[in-house]
Amino acid sequence: MSTYNMMEKKTGDRENANFITHISATVNGETVFDASMSQFLSKNPIFKFAFQGIGAKGDTIEIRWIDRKGKAQTGEGKIK
Repeated sequence: MSTYNMMEKKTGDRENANFITHISATVNGETVFDASMSQFLSKNPIFKFAFQGIGAKGDTIEIRWIDRKGKAQTGEGKIK
């Protein structure tokens, strides 16, 4: 994923820049993290957040993100 500035420097084309615009996390159907963002993320972003009262060690957490072009992706992991 690239920022507007990176794409403009490389190709002179800002329209093809892509970055995550929204990310959310759910555990057992409950939202535990939800954020909208702009082009500040790295190529391989790492997110760390804490929550209480939902889920337990070993439960599955689902992370969903949407990029600037509208493509949605989902990933899963276990709560540590």
